[in-house]
Amino acid sequence: TSEVPNESSLVPPIVVLKEHETSYYRRSDVEIKNRICGEIQYAAKQAQLAFKIADMAFDETISTRNFLIEATSSI
Repeated sequence: TSEVPNESSLVPPIVVLKEHETSYYRRSDVEIKNRICGEIQYAAKQAQLAFKIADMAFDETISTRNFLIEATSSI
């Protein structure tokens, strides 16, 4: 019988490192996490901008001229 791996079996084992190595790896992990979070925040802001422009495109109270000004200044 084969076992289906559970989530905890997919986590790599904890490795005990020397003090200077531990701080290096922790800093690296934090940098990776911050980079990923930054990319997600950027994608979310771009999505919000796209929805704002789409809403303005279908808003009959906004003239084509004002729409173009708003859209190009947002980008």
